[in-house]
Amino acid sequence: MLNGGIAGHIMEGLKGGAMPEKVGQHRAQINVEVQFFGPFRQFSSQACLTITLPTTATVSDLMEILYAKYGVAFKNHIIEENTGQFWSLMAIALNGTIMSDVKALNVHLREGDKLLLLPPALGG
Repeated sequence: MLNGGIAGHIMEGLKGGAMPEKVGQHRAQINVEVQFFGPFRQFSSQACLTITLPTTATVSDLMEILYAKYGVAFKNHIIEENTGQFWSLMAIALNGTIMSDVKALNVHLREGDKLLLLPPALGG
């Protein structure tokens, strides 16, 4: 989970503002694209969002920002409240690879990564 200082910088970046920097210090940053499908698009009101994050950011850090931006109902479509695990019918993919376990949220993000929030998949 992000500390308050970094989270504040990221939320400022989500609002379209410049990421604050300390005078005389360069902060390394990456841009990550989030794509919303199905019900996730309804929460975000957009198909895609690019977020600027520190180079130390993990998928978990990114998800915490999305939870803060889109609320508890959004989070409850991803994480099952009683178990703390991903809902079994939805999927999160990072660069085309499905993340099947919340432990995968500890993966560090890199410049140009694409995170997809995929709707429940039902078959017949």
